[in-house]
Amino acid sequence: MIPVKGNIQKGLLFTVFAIAIVVVYASSGLQQITCPVAEKSSVWSIDSSNVSAQILWQREERKPRTTISVGSENSGVAASQTHFMFWQDGADSPSCTPQLYAFSASTGDEQWRFARDQFITFHQVVSLTDGYALVVDQSVIKLDFEGRKIWENNGFPSRSTQMLYEADRILYLPSNDKVYKLSSQTGKITEVIPIKYPIAYFDKYAVVANDEGSSLKVISLAESGRTISTLGLFDVAPLQQALPMLWPTTDRYKNTLIFYYNVYSPAPTHIDAYDLNTGKLVWRSTSDFYGLPIRVDDKLILYNSHGLQILDALNGQQLGWIKLSRTVNGVVDTIPQTHIWLAGYGNMIFINYRDTWDIVAIKLGLSQLDTSF
Repeated sequence: MIPVKGNIQKGLLFTVFAIAIVVVYASSGLQQITCPVAEKSSVWSIDSSNVSAQILWQREERKPRTTISVGSENSGVAASQTHFMFWQDGADSPSCTPQLYAFSASTGDEQWRFARDQFITFHQVVSLTDGYALVVDQSVIKLDFEGRKIWENNGFPSRSTQMLYEADRILYLPSNDKVYKLSSQTGKITEVIPIKYPIAYFDKYAVVANDEGSSLKVISLAESGRTISTLGLFDVAPLQQALPMLWPTTDRYKNTLIFYYNVYSPAPTHIDAYDLNTGKLVWRSTSDFYGLPIRVDDKLILYNSHGLQILDALNGQQLGWIKLSRTVNGVVDTIPQTHIWLAGYGNMIFINYRDTWDIVAIKLGLSQLDTSF
């Protein structure tokens, strides 16, 4: 059996305009720079839900805004017990140094910022067990919970750093045909694992194509690539079509491997879940969703035409739903919000509406069950 462990957090990027304020900077070696911050707002409200839920805070982005073409879905945001993190690119605000912002998860008040002398390409911000990680340019930077830099490893080849995740306090950095394992304490490379035909990464495992290209298999990165199981894909589409659907939309909870087939795939959005040991399909959800879902502990959170939908990660059963609406100057906005980025931790869900440039923090409970909208 595969040990139960793992939590991948991904997130999103955006920049904002609001009143200029002076804050205490993290120990980044830079002088204080005054940059725009998203101001608090109240345009979003919960219309109805079948679970206990409340909006704790919300903010509204104004120009200059972040260039959204950098990074994948959800890559520029992350959440922890204490903070909601977002990345300000600075591309549309030349006077501002690109930097990471930390807001209080419960109040939305700004806590600190982190910047360095130069950022060229931002890839991801990740919440770790004992801090946060930034994947930028050809570097990985680790911060503590107060935004102080612990270490930086900038020794990776060009275009080799795209994403990072943590499993059992080990950092994994996939890169084309290999995976770097890093010490979380020092940032030093402890092992380089060759990977042939990589498709997706999750926890301490990877999904790769078999040599003959007819199926997929799960390998253990913690055991230098040992094969765990072979997956029998539910879809009958050729592998050439299936591969783009799987990257980077894979997650795991206990012994359940979850594939998110998102809006960029040839097929309609849906979720397939496989038994990690046997490779057999255990459940499928045909719920539509915008962007990519996230896993928060044992729950899958997705956003669709109904609002937030909450599924059980083990069996796909719907646990709850939350319908939201946006009202501006007394008029309800009826335009569908389809560009959604999500982050979450515990019972906190953070929504970034990329179409309207809003940020909404929701605290939820799951004391009731309902399977209908």
